[in-house]
Amino acid sequence: MILRGKDNFTRIFSEARPVYGKQIDMRYIFFDDPAEGFKIAFIAGKKTGKAARRNRIKRLMREAYRLNRHNLEKSVAESGVGFHGALIARRSDTSYKTVEQDIIKLLDRAAKDPILAGAGQ
Repeated sequence: MILRGKDNFTRIFSEARPVYGKQIDMRYIFFDDPAEGFKIAFIAGKKTGKAARRNRIKRLMREAYRLNRHNLEKSVAESGVGFHGALIARRSDTSYKTVEQDIIKLLDRAAKDPILAGAGQ
């Protein structure tokens, strides 16, 4: 599901753990209550270029996420926690291959978070 709402984004930027990639950053937070669900947002700020470039990078991020989300979703489901995350583009002049490599690394790091390891016990 897509992360929506001002309160959720405020929480992501104030309380979430940051993880940095070459072109894309990720901020995520886990919740004890699985009712919070598994939600993700794709962000490309105005500093990344005009609307067409921002939309393109978000499309690339969504596709790379769609193809590589299974490990993180599986870890979160097994741990019985909620997850909110945001993938944030820092540059718009990048290839799909670079975006996908960044997203794979970011999702793997989130899936190996110690909170998930402790929540399943």
